[in-house]
Amino acid sequence: GALYVRLWGMSRPRVTGHDVAHAVGVSQAAVSLVFSDKWHGRLSEQTVEEIRRAADKLGYRPNLSARGLRTGATGTVLLIIPVLANPYFAYVHAAIVQEAAKHLMSVVVYPLDAADEETPFPTTRQVVDGVLGCAVDRARIHGIIDGLPLVMIDAEPAPKVRTVNADIAAGMVDAVGHLAELGHRRVAHFAASRLTWTFRQRAAAFDQAGAERGLAVDRIRLQLTMEEGYLHAAEVLSGPNRPTAIVCDNDQLAVGVFWAARKVGLDVPGDVSVVGFDDAPVGRVMSPQLTSVRIPADELGAVAMSTLERQLHGRRTHSTVLPTTLVVRGTTGPPAGPIRRGSGKL
Repeated sequence: GALYVRLWGMSRPRVTGHDVAHAVGVSQAAVSLVFSDKWHGRLSEQTVEEIRRAADKLGYRPNLSARGLRTGATGTVLLIIPVLANPYFAYVHAAIVQEAAKHLMSVVVYPLDAADEETPFPTTRQVVDGVLGCAVDRARIHGIIDGLPLVMIDAEPAPKVRTVNADIAAGMVDAVGHLAELGHRRVAHFAASRLTWTFRQRAAAFDQAGAERGLAVDRIRLQLTMEEGYLHAAEVLSGPNRPTAIVCDNDQLAVGVFWAARKVGLDVPGDVSVVGFDDAPVGRVMSPQLTSVRIPADELGAVAMSTLERQLHGRRTHSTVLPTTLVVRGTTGPPAGPIRRGSGKL
């Protein structure tokens, strides 16, 4: 057994910064500058790229534990989100992890609603270097932040706080405008019961766009699940003053509305048009496919992580607003005259 371990260890020698430096023809100090992200203004981008390529080829991994002892950094950031069971947060998280890996950092995820308002660590700054908050109110996580560098995603802009947002209001205005141009005059908003900034933005934009277009509008607040969308839509679409279109605060609600419409015998989009928000994959496997406002979740996560990383190294940062896109597919069309009953089959 000892011989086996010895031979295995000999066949897998540890690659050092000196090996990388030798392969590129630079000093070991240059390699250290690249992997501590202190090369800016000292090395050319071409040299940095050559060092990174050589490190990847040789399988070099810096000693993060030793670096942490020298600098006091943990190499870890905390991502706070409302819930785990939501595709939007999954995409944001995946992009953050991918971007963090480029800087040799790791990510701890903290679903706020599962914690009963308790702080996840005795002292946050002992275990992470910075915090990312996504779609949560800053006041709610004040105790968790613990004075650490902070970047907020999908959150209300504030002085001295960097935010990375999608243009939510513009996306909602586009959705309402699309329905108005199709001829709809009675439109419902299936809105989130959670009153965070992002959902307040959607509601305000819906009301303003509806008023400017002279539409009859209504709002129902509910949890952002397919089941909630289904239950409430079945009731609304069976009533005497049913809307000819429903805009939902996420795609899971919209899928529930679609199922409910089919269940009560209405055609989509012939009798009722449906618009979602997020442009999640679930909307693209429906028939017809879901019209939805696309939020660039991947880009939001990557830009937020990059912004936080720059903060951690004392570089200048700024807030960012990314565009949304209304993706028109098969669940929206002109309103019908008399109701055309569908098959009722899901």
